[in-house]
Amino acid sequence: MGTDTFPVRLENAVVFNGRTYEQLSSQDDLRRMASDVEVDFHRGRFQDFYKSVDLQKELALLSHRFSSSQAEQVQSSLSLLRQQGALQMADGALVGKDAYHRAALVYYTLQRGASTLGYPGGTAIFKRAITDLHDKLIENPRVLLLGFSTIYSLENLAAMLHVADVKNPTICAFDFNENPLEIAQKYCGNELYGVKIEYRQGNILHRLGIDENIWDMVATHLFFTHIRSYDKSEVICKIQRGLKHGAHFVDEELCVNSNVKPNLLPYFLSLVNSYKGEMSNARRDLMSCMQTFANHDHFYPFESDLDIEQYFRRERFHLDLVWQKSAEILLNNGRVTNGKWYSLRAIK
Repeated sequence: MGTDTFPVRLENAVVFNGRTYEQLSSQDDLRRMASDVEVDFHRGRFQDFYKSVDLQKELALLSHRFSSSQAEQVQSSLSLLRQQGALQMADGALVGKDAYHRAALVYYTLQRGASTLGYPGGTAIFKRAITDLHDKLIENPRVLLLGFSTIYSLENLAAMLHVADVKNPTICAFDFNENPLEIAQKYCGNELYGVKIEYRQGNILHRLGIDENIWDMVATHLFFTHIRSYDKSEVICKIQRGLKHGAHFVDEELCVNSNVKPNLLPYFLSLVNSYKGEMSNARRDLMSCMQTFANHDHFYPFESDLDIEQYFRRERFHLDLVWQKSAEILLNNGRVTNGKWYSLRAIK
């Protein structure tokens, strides 16, 4: 999955700066397309987020067709489409009970979709599980995307299934809240990259939260940071029951050995300062969204890798846990702690 060789054919032709791209035959073609995207950006072509959806989808899929530096170049172009659309996402983001999820979408849009499930550059654990689906020749596999929260995780998962040539897959996008499901359905529809998509609202802690013994794969991203410690075991038990024998649960999680809530606002505001669009009328709305996102109080990460291992092995999972990175995290009390990100693959 992913190549550094040319030519690479696009799924559908795209037009930037009046030039049509159907295939990229060389590194020069890729650079030329990136330059044309930047020209359109400065002309204000991407101001309406939803009018550029088809272009976003095409570039997102292309980023998964490439690996390494080529994928990063495509993502840089994609960021221009998405960052300009962050203003539209910010409009009305602080209204209503789902203000957090709207603010989260602004955050991930400013992030160009980074830090989401399967973002190119952090896909290895997901690719292994998807390759397993392909190699087992499973017919019509059903994949549960659990608590996905943002359209970009859904987009990346569908792209990886498509690039891996998994046959007739269906993704069930499952979330506790209605708002991310509505936005995802508007953006992705009922099929993306040939992958069927279903949408379901529910609570995994309820008896009928997710069906049992029907999932060929369950995927999520930072899901357990929103699950209280005393509920984590029950959720992992539900996931174990939902998976078929030999199926994979794949995830990326953050470990923070501290009982003090992180102060993420400085980092979030730095994203606003890096925004490349017209800032005169945008800064206040974008900063308000980041303040809303930073004030979210449902933050319950695992304490350590040992913590993760104990939870999953208690439910008789075979666990593959891989450290990804470490970074300092500022706490609300002014101190700094070390956060560690792990990818995990748990096999039933």
